[in-house]
Amino acid sequence: MVADDTDNRFRQVTSTIAVSVISRFDKYQTAQKVENGASLSNTAVVLTAINHSAGKFEELARNWGKPQEEPGQLFAIRTPGRRVTKDRRKTDQLSWRPTYGEIAQVDKIWESAGFPNRSAFVEATLDAFLPAAKSPGRKGN
Repeated sequence: MVADDTDNRFRQVTSTIAVSVISRFDKYQTAQKVENGASLSNTAVVLTAINHSAGKFEELARNWGKPQEEPGQLFAIRTPGRRVTKDRRKTDQLSWRPTYGEIAQVDKIWESAGFPNRSAFVEATLDAFLPAAKSPGRKGN
């Protein structure tokens, strides 16, 4: 049987996401638990992020993975595919359980928006939705 947009069976999906986004994801779930008394599932957060980004998918695809360079530089150091540190790439896996119908819709969206893959789409929507990470403050002042 081929899944369609109305297939309500659940499916385990794993997306590879930047650790910085995963960290914000975890903090968001914790904050929601403190605020509402219940922890949101990974699926609820991912689908909320996708809903939040509706209408902006193409823009997110254009900007996903693009380096943030200072204007007027002679050379672009942060070029896609170029590593700027010796550190290992920092990604982790995020598991979520959409229905077959939901994942069919997600796959149509990321493909038509121009993302390279589903993980890039999920990462971009989460990055756009989740509260920004707080910069470390100075202690003792």
